[in-house]
Amino acid sequence: MVARRAGTSLDVIADIVQQGLQIKATGDDATAYRVSIQMPPTTSQTAFVVKEDGNYRLLSYADWGVPVATEAVDILVTIVASVGIAALATLYPSMQAARLYPIEAIRHE
Repeated sequence: MVARRAGTSLDVIADIVQQGLQIKATGDDATAYRVSIQMPPTTSQTAFVVKEDGNYRLLSYADWGVPVATEAVDILVTIVASVGIAALATLYPSMQAARLYPIEAIRHE
């Protein structure tokens, strides 16, 4: 909703993210899928997706090589919490800026 008030539609934001986001997957159901996700200029993050009992599970590996099982709900909660925190963190400064008159803001720089 914050993006729509600023005049930028969510489709435009999604296009910007999609253009830079690189996702590569190799493998199959029998062995597992290796999924690499990269948003340049950061380094690539690799995870493994396996099929167990008809369900797909995301197995991520920490730097020290210990396997960690991650549920889809955990990923969804993390994404929602991150977006919520980012929206709240930008809400107060944007509301303050919206109350300013442009000439007053420039005058006090």
